[in-house]
Amino acid sequence: MKILFRLPILVLMLALAACAHIVPLVYQPTVFIARSGPPIVISVSTIDQRGEDDPRWFGAIRGGYGNPLKVLNAPTPLADVVSQAFRAALATRGLLAASGQGDIDMNVTIEQFESDQYLRREAQIRLTLTLTSRRLGREIYRDTVATDLLEGSLLDFESGAFGSVEKLRFVVQIALSQTIDAALSKQGFLDVMRGEGLQPSS
Repeated sequence: MKILFRLPILVLMLALAACAHIVPLVYQPTVFIARSGPPIVISVSTIDQRGEDDPRWFGAIRGGYGNPLKVLNAPTPLADVVSQAFRAALATRGLLAASGQGDIDMNVTIEQFESDQYLRREAQIRLTLTLTSRRLGREIYRDTVATDLLEGSLLDFESGAFGSVEKLRFVVQIALSQTIDAALSKQGFLDVMRGEGLQPSS
């Protein structure tokens, strides 16, 4: 009788247990890319301010009670993933300097980076970008860019235990790429890449 009594509890615990999936995120342009200026960015570093227990975590497919059924983790800490994505975007635009060249250090702060699926798939990303000139020894640019991407239908039957990890990952990858493209397309950023605002203070 004790075994029969405990069986439903065991089934419930298994249903509520989250299954972790290691999935990659890479930069893929979402806009037409044109050369933005000379190779001037020396380094890209990222700080993760989300306060997550696991720095690799970036999303979950959830059950009806909000419990995570499938957890999405990056292969490495998310800060490293974001840095690599920005490097790829800068290289695509001809802005990433070779070793020993360039002048600008880029720092990215992750303020928000999460994705969820109950019925529809959603990704929310908020990044602050800071540029510092080594030659001038000061910050020369700061901007915050956010993306909130919603995909899917309320009638979608691919939810809960049937939710697709790959489809949610793809939504997050698009959101990350859109955020980066928006950040690197701002007029202020492009002006800095062309050398404007890099004159010493009088």
